[in-house]
Amino acid sequence: MTIIIKDFTEKFFNEQLMVKKIAKPTGLLDNSGIHPEMLEAYYSKKSKKMYLVALQTAKNFYEGKSYDGKKTGFSLKQYLEFLKRPEIIKNIDASFEEIIKESNNLEDNLEKQIKHADNVKKVWNLGQKLRNFNNKLFQTDMMSAFDLARPNNSGDNDGD
Repeated sequence: MTIIIKDFTEKFFNEQLMVKKIAKPTGLLDNSGIHPEMLEAYYSKKSKKMYLVALQTAKNFYEGKSYDGKKTGFSLKQYLEFLKRPEIIKNIDASFEEIIKESNNLEDNLEKQIKHADNVKKVWNLGQKLRNFNNKLFQTDMMSAFDLARPNNSGDNDGD
């Protein structure tokens, strides 16, 4: 279970969802400027659709739903219920709903949206919310409730 949860929070939610789909194209990670060519599905103009599918996939995984949302199984949410942690569930559910709502309000053409300084702030702010959501709710609150160590992101294995 530890490997699955760490892979979900680090590799999928952080790297695939937040970094590749939002942070790199908007310059959120390194303030290197806007890079619309780094959007997923750049040429097909389906970046928003691909991002929304990934976001829904993250929610489905948390809720234990199959890819089509028709079947349910063991979930992170169920385990939090078993551990009697309703405050974490409430915060995660509310954050998912807020982020999904804001994501649906983005322009269908993300390239067009991030090319304009005023509009890129919406996407950049969304990236910040995704980062905070993952860092606080998943990697800190949920993993603490599960009695799992938070992933070490430093990469140098010296324990920090």
